Amino acid sequence: MNEPVVLFRNFLRNNMTDPNTVRSDTGTNWIYDDFPREDLSSTSYPRISIIETNESSKPLGFRSNNFWTIMDFQIDILVKDDSYFTIDTIYYADLALCRKIARDIEKTFINNWTDLADNNTTLTIAMTGRTPPAYNFDRKLWKITLDYEFETNINNSY
Repeated sequence: MNEPVVLFRNFLRNNMTDPNTVRSDTGTNWIYDDFPREDLSSTSYPRISIIETNESSKPLGFRSNNFWTIMDFQIDILVKDDSYFTIDTIYYADLALCRKIARDIEKTFINNWTDLADNNTTLTIAMTGRTPPAYNFDRKLWKITLDYEFETNINNSY
């Protein structure tokens, strides 16, 4: 099993389309398993950053090698001011684009979450929070944060 943050990253990469068609034509990724970067050029946005914020586990039973594990993830959507993209024939810019990407992430998990589990695991996933949009005036950057909780039974070999 890959690290859970890598699974989330790959899951979103496989199920979402980069609105920045110039960048997507070159094969450059826009979804990363790192801390949100706000110091990039405007062509590097929009950008999604995924980090693991907490993990806890407990044995499923006495003398069991299997554990019920709870992992918390933070997903940051970053959009540079003056970003304009067309998604499904609709024009989005700035805050509207940031909100659209956040909503698309939510829909991706709702519609495809079972793709994250294999045949040997039980999986639940829940969005536990969504921050209101924030604007960084110095960097001219919009940001929305989504918090997710991922619960699974895994053995101690991962």
